[in-house]
Amino acid sequence: MASGYCTPGRRQGAAAALAASLALTVACAGLWDPKPLEARYPALARAGPHRLADATPYVLPSQGVLTLFLCRWPTDRAIPVSLPPDATPAETKLLEDGLRAWEGAGLGVHFAPGAPPRQGIEIRFRRKTGAPYSATTIADCALDPARLEPSASGVLPAKLVFASIHLRRTNRDVLGRPVELSEEELVGSLLHELGHALGFQGHVLRGDSVMVREVDQVRAVGRRFLAGRGFRDPSLRALYAVRSGAVVRRAPLSRQQTAPFDRMVVAAGERGLRGPRVRVGDREAWLGWRDAAGRGYALLIPRIREVLRSPAKLAVEPAPRAAELLAER
Repeated sequence: MASGYCTPGRRQGAAAALAASLALTVACAGLWDPKPLEARYPALARAGPHRLADATPYVLPSQGVLTLFLCRWPTDRAIPVSLPPDATPAETKLLEDGLRAWEGAGLGVHFAPGAPPRQGIEIRFRRKTGAPYSATTIADCALDPARLEPSASGVLPAKLVFASIHLRRTNRDVLGRPVELSEEELVGSLLHELGHALGFQGHVLRGDSVMVREVDQVRAVGRRFLAGRGFRDPSLRALYAVRSGAVVRRAPLSRQQTAPFDRMVVAAGERGLRGPRVRVGDREAWLGWRDAAGRGYALLIPRIREVLRSPAKLAVEPAPRAAELLAER
């Protein structure tokens, strides 16, 4: 499960009031209506045109309610970053240039090299070239298991804590032959995937953003940056104009629909599991916990785009180890 972009032509009380104010109709122009969020965050309203509503929100199916929220990194400290250990000097320079581009994009983020395993952002090169995506990213948003209800101001205690980016060195042409990525393709790909790693899941439908799905436009962003024309992205600036954990919608469900998550929260507390963390991808969402030995326990939400448009379709499916744990209770 990951966000990525395809390569055309290649392989490729207060709570009740909050719930009422956030019971939004999903707009055709995006997955949710940003206007209530702009009313709560003047900095977002001042940000100018953006496509933040195209972002796929993170999901929390708890106590008979599906909460949709945004998640990003804190900006009060540098984000640790681990570069590929097998990168050449030229590749390292391009990757460092991409990091500096986002540092100068007005989000308030800064990066520090040397991320330890499973912390910060790791960047790696793919070993296999047959996957349908030019690059993929996962980004984990950590929740506080003791505070799974939004505050009166509509915020969950949530923040990004880990992201993993996998880039390609080569692609394939229409005849299936390997073709090395150009510098503009590599930088454009990195800028796009860093956007996912910084919290923008899904893709911008249209407009001047590196978060579009079309590889030609992503490549053009890389070309402009390498030519010294600077780098900005209005949708990521919009994301960082709101608090991490900002709720964009609360949709009522049946208690039965959220029962796997509710039971897992109790079981995790009894077993001392760390979590939950949430990921969202193009096809499914994932909620996970880990034990002291590092073993994972996951719940899956398939067909996530359908669920976001029609929450009544939500189904939470335990993965095998989580199913075994829940069966013991």
